[in-house]
Amino acid sequence: MKRKLWPLFFLLCLPLCLPLTAQAADKTVGTAELIDRAAAYDGQTISFEGEAVGDLLPRGDSVWVNVSDGSNSALGVFVPAAEAQKIHTLGRYGVTGDRLRITGVFHRACAAHGGDMDLHAVTLEVLTPGRAALPPLPRWLPPLAAISCLSAAVLCTAAALAVRRSGARPRKN
Repeated sequence: MKRKLWPLFFLLCLPLCLPLTAQAADKTVGTAELIDRAAAYDGQTISFEGEAVGDLLPRGDSVWVNVSDGSNSALGVFVPAAEAQKIHTLGRYGVTGDRLRITGVFHRACAAHGGDMDLHAVTLEVLTPGRAALPPLPRWLPPLAAISCLSAAVLCTAAALAVRRSGARPRKN
């Protein structure tokens, strides 16, 4: 009787194991975790989200793009040229780049690219298009501007009054 139940037990448990393997690619990983656990993620399919920054660097049928997840670091992503055409805006001063979700194979020391840590993209999805982003106005700037204007008005008024009191008149030549 026990021998007959093992195949049934195995078939019932198999669907429970499949979501665990599918979750590895669905989990979004950040640069800090990739650096801390590089050996664990090496050769694994992962998802990575962040802002496309810098420049696109074409290399044959592929393109390099740096993607920053906002933690003051970026990951070099090797993207097929067809997928890279989806990127329209790259982040730099005054511009927020496209926010991307990239799924691909992570390499902690890629032999094909000089031993650097990188991600070889399989799919690329633009989550949010980029846009111009004015830098925030420093909090101290408006009060400084107001004080400067007030000081200039006071000095001009004082100079005009001093000229009137002295009775000085413009010379005629």
